[in-house]
Amino acid sequence: LQSLPSVVFLFLLGTLVLWKVEPCLGFAEAVYFVLSTLTTLGLGDVVCKTAAGKLFIGVFSVVGALVFGAVLGCVALIPLQAAQKKERELALDEIPNELNRETFEYLINGERVRDLGLSQDPRYCTRDEFTLLMLVDLGIVQEEDLAMCRDKFEKLDVDKSGRITKRDLQLLAARNVVRNVAAKVLYSWLPSGRGKEAVVVEEEEE
Repeated sequence: LQSLPSVVFLFLLGTLVLWKVEPCLGFAEAVYFVLSTLTTLGLGDVVCKTAAGKLFIGVFSVVGALVFGAVLGCVALIPLQAAQKKERELALDEIPNELNRETFEYLINGERVRDLGLSQDPRYCTRDEFTLLMLVDLGIVQEEDLAMCRDKFEKLDVDKSGRITKRDLQLLAARNVVRNVAAKVLYSWLPSGRGKEAVVVEEEEE
């Protein structure tokens, strides 16, 4: 409901401006006209007669409709968000507060755990593994999201150790040095003036 103050401001602004530029409109009629314009329910029984009033209401109706529509959209989402929160709470309640063998087996060797590849050791479940599993169970994170994150991790994990460390940075720097040296050697073997555009030497700081 962050747009609600904007609606109130537009309502007050529109009422005061119309009241001033339209001599034929009383204050109550200005309020009625602005409300009917904001809600797009105008019946046409009250109209602007001055050029200034018509120009103002033309701009005001567009801005007002957009802002009022945003407020209505936020209001409409409230029941949906409440229902989604309730569903997440119910899903989380399926995991008891006290550990038992069934829960342990689910966390260590459950079907979803295996599909996601979360359990790295059959003896325990880490906090991060549990959190990721719950996020997937609650529908907050999709399995495709985890797959994309893992693909990105694999690209950063140069030595494929399963950890991103300073060694990965060093290996990447060494790989770039070898690539640049090979490119320079290849360039030196090419005839003068040929292939210059085909070999690009990238210098990267360690």
